[in-house]
Amino acid sequence: MFAFCHKNDIRIVTDGGKKAIDKDILNRFNEQNITLFTINDIIDLDSYDNLRNILERMTKSSILRRLIRGVYEIPKYNKTFNMIAQPSID
Repeated sequence: MFAFCHKNDIRIVTDGGKKAIDKDILNRFNEQNITLFTINDIIDLDSYDNLRNILERMTKSSILRRLIRGVYEIPKYNKTFNMIAQPSID
C-alpha cells in the first residue's frame, strides 16, 4: 500500500515543536530540490536521538521513505502514473 503525496500536499500529523522540526526538515530539502539525505544533513536541527524518533515517525506516516539504514528519501509524486516515483540512481 502506498500513501500518495506531492511536495505541496504534504500533511504533517504531529503536534507542538515536533511539527516545526518536521517542516524544517522538508523545507530544507524541498527548497534545494534534494530528495535523499542522511541524519547528518539535519543534525543541527535537534539532538541525534530526537531526530531518529522524528524520522521514524515521518517514515511511518509515509512522509519519508527509509531506503537503507540512515538514508531517507522525500518521495516525489509522478502525476503521469498517479503514484510515488521510485528513486533514481542518477
